[in-house]
Amino acid sequence: RRVSYAALLDPARLPDDALAGRIVLVGVTAKAAADVFVVQEGFGSRLVHGVELHADAIATMASGQVPRLATAGLQALSAGLLALAGAALAIVVPRSSLLAAALAALAALWIVACLALARRGWLLNPAYDVAALLLGAAFVHGLLRLARRFAARGQA
Repeated sequence: RRVSYAALLDPARLPDDALAGRIVLVGVTAKAAADVFVVQEGFGSRLVHGVELHADAIATMASGQVPRLATAGLQALSAGLLALAGAALAIVVPRSSLLAAALAALAALWIVACLALARRGWLLNPAYDVAALLLGAAFVHGLLRLARRFAARGQA
């Protein structure tokens, strides 16, 4: 909650017991202050004052729900599963709709993985998983194409 500094100094406006047991941060929130940062929120962004960032960090730590990046093993497992999904898509889906199917599968798998891990406070790096899915699909697609060429040469 925000309280002006003037209200903080005036016991008539804010009694002393209102702050008992609380963490108080003092910072500048004037529009002209240089202590302003752009924070990404989904597809949009907003300006946040530095003191608000500190307050958010303190609230996150106090909640005990501090997010952490996935370990290398967990990230590798996620990327490996998506590479296998991409390879399976290349085998099952016709070439003309492979990209659309790969993107749909990526979205579905990614949402499931993120929701499951976020409940435990883990954050995945999507770049590795996107690359793994696309590389898995491209690799198997290339192998299948090569196999068709060899099969066509053998019939000629």
